[in-house]
Amino acid sequence: MPGTESIGGMIVFRGQLYASSLYRPAGFFRYDGETRWIDCGTPDGKRVVALGVYDGFLYATSYDGGFVYRYDGTSWTDCGRLGENTQTYSFAVYQGRLYVGTWPSGRVYRFEDVGQWTDMGRLGEELEVMGMLVHNGRLIAGTLPLAEVYSYEGDTTWKRLTRLDHTPDVKYRRAWTMAEHDGRVFCSTLPSGKVFAFEAGRNVTCGKSLSAGWHHIGAVKSHDRLTLYVDGQRVAQSSPFDATQFDLDNRLPLQIGFGANDRLRGRMADLRLYRRTLQPNEIRQLAVQPK
Repeated sequence: MPGTESIGGMIVFRGQLYASSLYRPAGFFRYDGETRWIDCGTPDGKRVVALGVYDGFLYATSYDGGFVYRYDGTSWTDCGRLGENTQTYSFAVYQGRLYVGTWPSGRVYRFEDVGQWTDMGRLGEELEVMGMLVHNGRLIAGTLPLAEVYSYEGDTTWKRLTRLDHTPDVKYRRAWTMAEHDGRVFCSTLPSGKVFAFEAGRNVTCGKSLSAGWHHIGAVKSHDRLTLYVDGQRVAQSSPFDATQFDLDNRLPLQIGFGANDRLRGRMADLRLYRRTLQPNEIRQLAVQPK
């Protein structure tokens, strides 16, 4: 990217790839094929670093003043400063709301509207909230300077889960970026350079976006594993487990199309619930029925 020493964030927004500059000079670019990048401008020359998509817009954190900015494909909107923070670091969409991590307060804020943010609490005694991600219904976040990982417990309460980096004689340790793959959440660390993986319960996920149009989704829980089908083809399966080790009782209503992450942007039809384990051939037959 022109004049860019290090890339801060990359994301797909409305079918196009965007990237930002980590260091000065500030930069925000759209990929134009081969080796070409188009300069899309930044808000008042401020850096936009971590990128996220929420509710039809592209959002960006900034190292210049603790602001969050919103991009509509053409222009930027200043969404306000988060408390007295000087930098914003990470995004997560949890229960349909946008959450942002900060420095140096070590707090997470929830977006209410342009210029309106709610303080959702501090993570222990940490100074910076880095990677954030929703894993199996739980919002988790990594921190600096101790590279700890916390779980959001509601209101303004965060529970410490673990510490990942124990490098001695350094000022800062980071639990930096998080990503989910094959039913587990992965977290990178600095300065140890290690990557850690964690699984809460058992999960199956599809690692690819669905194309436009109708698709048949089949989610199966058998006595010892979970299996996920898309258009009649198996795309993921959990490792075997002992079902008696999991307590699935709860008082919450069943929600399909909305959950711990966000709402489904689409339509559903022919929803079916079975009290038995469907076999692969049955799912293939259901997948080819007329929509």
